[in-house]
Amino acid sequence: MTAAEARNVVPVRSCRPALRLVRLHLASRRVPVAVAVIVACTVALRLTLFRSWNTYGALQLPLIIETACAMAIAAATASPFGEPERATGRWLPYLRLGVATGLTVIAAGALA
Repeated sequence: MTAAEARNVVPVRSCRPALRLVRLHLASRRVPVAVAVIVACTVALRLTLFRSWNTYGALQLPLIIETACAMAIAAATASPFGEPERATGRWLPYLRLGVATGLTVIAAGALA
């Protein structure tokens, strides 16, 4: 290989670092736990809808379950590291938006 050919070679970029960044971000935000809570709330809502409820407290049970899903999403979007996380890189706002949007879509799809 000559020097001219070496300049024309395009380096192959791996997507492994990006996937690792996403995986670590999801783990630090406790997204698997939030998804498990959303699934548990969905199962609880499905089970309560098979019974005939006629008291006022039981009529608010679906609202309580939906609120629990919203609390799981809010807990997953909070940062366990605080202020030092802001200086870590340029991809953090996109990852935060992706986590919030993804969990909201999962909750809406599961509760529908």
